[in-house]
Amino acid sequence: SGYIVIWLAEEKRAQVIDFQGTLPQTIQLDDYPLDPDVPESIMGFPGVVDNANVAGYRSFTVPGAWSGLSAAVDKFGRLGRDRILQPAIQLATRGLPVDWFTTLQIALEAGELAKYPSSAAVYLPGGAPAQPEQFLSLGNLSKTLQSIAENGPEEFYSGKLGEQIAADLQAGGSRISIEDLASYEPVLMDPLVGQHRGATLYTAGENSGGLRLNEALEYVAEHLDVGQPIGAHTYSTYASALNKAFKSHKERLGRIITAGCTSHMSAVDADGNMVAL
Repeated sequence: SGYIVIWLAEEKRAQVIDFQGTLPQTIQLDDYPLDPDVPESIMGFPGVVDNANVAGYRSFTVPGAWSGLSAAVDKFGRLGRDRILQPAIQLATRGLPVDWFTTLQIALEAGELAKYPSSAAVYLPGGAPAQPEQFLSLGNLSKTLQSIAENGPEEFYSGKLGEQIAADLQAGGSRISIEDLASYEPVLMDPLVGQHRGATLYTAGENSGGLRLNEALEYVAEHLDVGQPIGAHTYSTYASALNKAFKSHKERLGRIITAGCTSHMSAVDADGNMVAL
């Protein structure tokens, strides 16, 4: 799941692609009975029996990344999909490099990884977390990437690969079907636009963190004199701005997110085209 904001330098406009995961058409709330003894998820959702909304086959949404990133390449990119995927294919063929931090992270999740033969085979060789100074084989990943490079994202969503994915998901208890995969489409839309100290901000819409960013920066603009040297008041102002923005976010959602993390990458080319992913 994710968002991508693309700045088209020649046209001087921004375009957003929303490729958030979606729920299967036959989703059943009964699959996720609440359990007060299970802690909230990292994104603030209530705990359910067996942690089914966080771990395992029923925690998956219909994946949007292949469709969303392919749409970005097809509509705005300059390179072919096969060329773009070659570095990823090479890395997948080489395997995952393991250092002490990787071993630690695998160990922390070993209990969940051990529940599924495929994840245990990759990350728990011999039944224990992979040790540093080696490369882990990533199973069929390189073959999957190569298949998509040759046949396009349709292979993932409605081709033979999609059929294999859907069959595996349903065998594990997921309600995601080949019809769910085949009907997935990313959403192309205009960005959410904000202003801060004369700069225009383009973010990935109201479902992203754009509203919080704009509200926080509005508070900063009102309460922080940029003519003063950076000091304790600077950090205090930013902290207050973020607290205010997340309080509003809690009120909109009716719940609070206590922790979380997001992977973010940005790139710019010589012509001034920019991408925030």
